Amino acid sequence: IGKPSKNINNTIYIDNDNITAGKDATDYLIKLGHKKIGFLYNQGNRIFVQDRKAGYISSLLENNIEIKQEYCLEKNLALEKDTLELQELFLSEHSPTAIIALDDIIALLLEKILLNINKHVPKDLSIITFNKLLTTLTNPQLTCIDINNYQLGLESALQIIRHIKDPNLLPTKIIVPHNIIERNSCKKIENN
Repeated sequence: IGKPSKNINNTIYIDNDNITAGKDATDYLIKLGHKKIGFLYNQGNRIFVQDRKAGYISSLLENNIEIKQEYCLEKNLALEKDTLELQELFLSEHSPTAIIALDDIIALLLEKILLNINKHVPKDLSIITFNKLLTTLTNPQLTCIDINNYQLGLESALQIIRHIKDPNLLPTKIIVPHNIIERNSCKKIENN
C-alpha cells in the first residue's frame, strides 16, 4: 500500500491520489474563508506526505494565497521542543486559523496541545485531518479526508492473490478514491 519511491513501473501498488487529497482538504478550508492555513506533518521524506503537501501548496497557489514557510510545520509532537514551538505559534498574533493535519493521530495530539494553552477547536483553530479511524473520539469530532482504509486493504489482498496465481501479470496500480467527511472541527470565518 502506497506509491513506491523507485521501480514504479515494476511494482504492484494500491494508493490514494494524495496530491488531490491534499488539495481537496485545502480547498475545503478556503471555501470556509480561511487564508492562514497550516500543514502539520512529521517525517516529510515519505512520498504520501510530500504528495499531500504538494496538493496543499497547489491549492494555495491556485487561490492566490501566500505560502508561508512558518505554516509548513514538520514537527514530532512527541518532542517537547516541537510542542513548545507549536504552542508559541498558536499563541501569537500570526497564528493560522486552520490546520491540515497529516493524520488523525497528529490531529489528536494537536488538540491536546491546544487545550494546554486554552485554545479550542473550531473556535480558535479549524482542523481537517486524514484517516477516519480516531476522528470520532474527539469533541468536537474531526472533519477528515477518508482515505478508505478498508478498500486499500481489500484491493491489496486481491492483487497479491491475483499475482500469486499468475506471476506473469503486469504490475497493477490501483488508486482508491477518497472523500471528505464533514464534522464539527472546521468553522466558517468571515475575515482573517
